[in-house]
Amino acid sequence: MSAPTPASELESLRTKLVAARQALPDRLERSVQLQQILRAWLVGRRERSIGAYWPIKGEFDPLPALYRWSEADSEGEPRRIGLP
Repeated sequence: MSAPTPASELESLRTKLVAARQALPDRLERSVQLQQILRAWLVGRRERSIGAYWPIKGEFDPLPALYRWSEADSEGEPRRIGLP
């Protein structure tokens, strides 16, 4: 069994990964594409609730697409987004 990675190494790695995500030259375009794909995927979903997360620095934010999904119900039953 290997020894756990020290917290300082994990924090350093986390900082590097966040910086790398934020430095992606096509970050905005990727986000727009992911929003479009997510919205298209959600159209056919029958679920009444979907779990989500609060994105951290540089992560894709699914919430705009999920909010649209939650407001677009034509059957009169509420759709819910589960957030931590």
